[in-house]
Amino acid sequence: MDNVVQSWNERYVEAYAVWSQWYPQRELDVRNYLGDQWSADERQAYYAQNRHALVVNQIKPVIDMQVGYQMKHRHVSIVSPTEPKDQEVADKITKLIYPMMNLSDGYRVISDCHKGALISALNLCCVYKSYAGDPADGDILLQRLAYTSFIMDPYWTRLDLSDCRYLMRREYLSLQECFALLPGHTKELEELTPLSSASDFDDKFTFMVQARRPNGENLFIYDEYWERLSSNCYRVVDMTTGQFWNMKKLNAETRAFIKSSQNFEYTSFMKAEIHKHVIINGKCIKSEINPDGLDEYPFTAVVAYFQPESDDYNLRLQSAVTQMIGPQKEANILRNQIMDINATKLHSGWMIEEDTVKDLQQLFVSGQGKIIEIKKGRMGAVQPLAAAALDPGFMELKNSFDKDIMMTGNVSDELMAMDSNANDTGISVMLRQGAGLIRQQEIQDNIRTSQKFITRKMLKMAQKWSPLKIKRLISEDMPPAFFDEDLMKYDITIEEGMLTSTQKQLYFNQLVTLQQLGVPVSPSEFVQAAPIQGKAEYLASIELQQKQQSEQQQQQMQLEMQKLDMQSKLFESQTLNNIASARERNTRAMANVGLETERESQAIENRADADYRKTQSIKELQGIDLDNLRKGIDMLMILQSQTEAQKQMQRSENISLEQSKEQISEIERQQLQRQPQDQSQDQSQDQSQDQSQSQQFQDPSMGGMT
Repeated sequence: MDNVVQSWNERYVEAYAVWSQWYPQRELDVRNYLGDQWSADERQAYYAQNRHALVVNQIKPVIDMQVGYQMKHRHVSIVSPTEPKDQEVADKITKLIYPMMNLSDGYRVISDCHKGALISALNLCCVYKSYAGDPADGDILLQRLAYTSFIMDPYWTRLDLSDCRYLMRREYLSLQECFALLPGHTKELEELTPLSSASDFDDKFTFMVQARRPNGENLFIYDEYWERLSSNCYRVVDMTTGQFWNMKKLNAETRAFIKSSQNFEYTSFMKAEIHKHVIINGKCIKSEINPDGLDEYPFTAVVAYFQPESDDYNLRLQSAVTQMIGPQKEANILRNQIMDINATKLHSGWMIEEDTVKDLQQLFVSGQGKIIEIKKGRMGAVQPLAAAALDPGFMELKNSFDKDIMMTGNVSDELMAMDSNANDTGISVMLRQGAGLIRQQEIQDNIRTSQKFITRKMLKMAQKWSPLKIKRLISEDMPPAFFDEDLMKYDITIEEGMLTSTQKQLYFNQLVTLQQLGVPVSPSEFVQAAPIQGKAEYLASIELQQKQQSEQQQQQMQLEMQKLDMQSKLFESQTLNNIASARERNTRAMANVGLETERESQAIENRADADYRKTQSIKELQGIDLDNLRKGIDMLMILQSQTEAQKQMQRSENISLEQSKEQISEIERQQLQRQPQDQSQDQSQDQSQDQSQSQQFQDPSMGGMT
């Protein structure tokens, strides 16, 4: 324990040697922001001249504008998954962030840190657990630490302080507060002696209010000394699955098992650890490693302007006030000069002879009706001195200083609502405001980055909560993946969202955005998510309205069904009619086929008669001479050619008949599949087709079907 106190003292001396010039400048920044812009010597000089040290504070409005902009445009911390499978746990973590932030008024604390950084260059936001309301798991809260209450490694460069070697902070607490913070150390605390006078204070953290203005209250000096060290750890890896486990130590049995197994291997590495020591009145009371299960500092730096490559710490860490002090100082001096010239514009003094005025103080009295008592006979010995005329360049110089203050504060006339051009349109003013805000992006980005680190540290602490505590906060079970050690590293990312008072209000805003993008959202879903009063009555009204609409839709559907039923019956009757017509046409076609068969029989008989006549002719030719025989043969050839022509015509008629049958079958199939047409049109078409077919089969001049 003595070594801890010795290390703490040495580290403080080491750090303060670098920060010693930085702390007085930050005090000057704070005083200028608050309006204390004259030194004690300057103020005394004005009082000696019977003049007031006038201050027109133009620094405060510039800082307040920047603070107000951040407050108006606060962003809520939300969680997004890196892969779709982690969507459920990401949504529930986002839901968990709301009660955590609301419990400690977290976003207001972050804004206070931002304001403190704008004024004094650097503040710390501390994440800690309070066991006052929950002795088992504790409540995660945020605390702002002003620049006067801490000192740390002067060579840090990262806002999450992951490269900071050590940090020291101080508070002044009562004995009861010490008991609450250090349960189990009551006896040691009771042995300590509280501060009773200013002489009991040490030479550390001398810029704190308690050290400068002690009120005699019995307080204890509560110091926290944080160190970032490293220790040797082991990682056991399952080579088949890639799963690994980090272990502080490996016993002999584990080593033997790993060596005998072909699926496991282990490696050693150095892992960072956070050591916390509590020192009260110079005595170390408690030391612990990774308090609250957090393997990093619970502090996050909130800065205004940070340039880590500068070796001058007044330039390395600057506030937004620092650059405005010079123009503000000159503007104050010039205003006092103008006021002095204006007050003495009748005359700038008196020219008197010695022993002329009874009371010289009467010459310095201003205002109406003043009296100057002069000794008798010495009236002409008192003469006023003519005042110099006010140089018009004074006002131009004053306006120039005013612009310099806003320029060094990175604000414009539009941002300060000081644009006097009445001819400008609203769009042009908005464009200039947007251009002016570009100069504020560095400061705004710094606070947003710090907020992400703060949220990450809060969630790491929440991973040590019991599932029952989390369920109490979000009213549902948290998935087991939330408690994975590497969740923040691989599975989720912390992002910014619109700040709303609750997660339901954020959900409602997201629904509105989806509807604006064209995604359908039901009215009942809108009402369920809307953050409005009287939601139950409104939901009842919506339900009644939806019920009425549902009944109307059912009636409309019944009418539509009746209409469809009538159309279906009409279609069925038309289909039956078409089938009957097709069958009738098929019957007629079959009758025509029978008629054609009869005609073929008649043709065969005709050919038989022709052969008979040929035979008779040959017998008749036997009795004639050779010439007559040749003529008979020629006649016979002519008769055969006529017979062949009749056969060819008969075959053509048969082919035409088969094609007609196929056409009839195709027409019947199409009529069965086709939508119902106008009945009158079908009947007229059927009549015309019947007449055409009857003419083809009954017209003797055609000799058959064509």
